[in-house]
Amino acid sequence: MNEKVQFVNTIPFFTYILLNEYFLIRRFASSLTSAFSLTARQVYTQDPKELEKILFLISSVEGLKGALFIWNSREYSVKTAADTLRLALKKSGDNVRTVDDFIILCGSGSFFGAPCKIRLFGGKTIETEDYFWETLKTFNSRQK
Repeated sequence: MNEKVQFVNTIPFFTYILLNEYFLIRRFASSLTSAFSLTARQVYTQDPKELEKILFLISSVEGLKGALFIWNSREYSVKTAADTLRLALKKSGDNVRTVDDFIILCGSGSFFGAPCKIRLFGGKTIETEDYFWETLKTFNSRQK
């Protein structure tokens, strides 16, 4: 009888599994660290008053009844727009320290690659950046 016996070298196989687990855990820990550091960095680099103004602008967007946001020739609800602006604020990290930075980077559309517009309930369309500057004036007049 001529049987071929195959020997499986188990040491390299287990080494492969352990290394694979090690790198998976390391990658997971790294992603967690970067997620938490982004949030912490954002909180510590922004002045609370500036953050209050930014959040006021985002909530003003969410409060527009019957309005639509236009990005890249597509229309979005105000809820989607507010969520997107919150995400843009989070993703911008250290680039947005003041409300002016937020308006220029996130509100103007430069963060998204194209100008953002708002179509109000009556049909009037305005640039998002202009809307934010006017809304900021309202916020500042209430604070005095």
